[in-house]
Amino acid sequence: VDAIGVGCVDFQHDGAHFQIPESPIAMTPAAPPPMFVTGLAPAVLDRALASGATPFITGGARGLPAMRGMRDAVVEAAHRVGIAEPDRPPLAMQQYVFVTDSKAEAREAAERARYIGRVVSAMRAGVPSLDGPFILAEATNDDPSLEAIEEALVIGDAETVAEKMAAEIEELRPSHYSCFMQIASMPGKQALASLEKFGADVMPKLERALGPLEAIGRKAA
Repeated sequence: VDAIGVGCVDFQHDGAHFQIPESPIAMTPAAPPPMFVTGLAPAVLDRALASGATPFITGGARGLPAMRGMRDAVVEAAHRVGIAEPDRPPLAMQQYVFVTDSKAEAREAAERARYIGRVVSAMRAGVPSLDGPFILAEATNDDPSLEAIEEALVIGDAETVAEKMAAEIEELRPSHYSCFMQIASMPGKQALASLEKFGADVMPKLERALGPLEAIGRKAA
């Protein structure tokens, strides 16, 4: 994409019915595409916010407690680069979300989240141990307990999930909220049941607590 927003791509096609030689095609996007940037290094956050991109944070299995400090880092960067309303910068957050009336399923979801956290820790530590093509998710010294994971993530019945999400949105004030719903290769039927409960039971409760969901974060975005 050049300085005036016009991009150029080369296209060719050799099919059974149509042959198109390599041809340059100029395209102008109808609007700049939204950009999301991960990483909390000051230089990364400064450049992202200065260019109009949205920082994207997640606490993984540590959930909300970990994201509080991450949001503080984004706010500090917003003040450094002088964006409008630096105390409410554009911010995308991701949480593990699982809706269930079963305590056993809730605990299983927490175990799956902890598994992902262990895999990430193994990758960050260097060359991980493998079982064939799979990374061994070994326990770490600072593993949170399953009880702590359930509390930090958005796991539980519809009432609990709605209350947690509303509280997180009011505290962190994100412009975007991403729900990670199929945790660590959770069986599809299990994830789908959670998703259906989310749409039928959680979203109406959120709207009663927060107002129209499409309006949340619009000003920041």
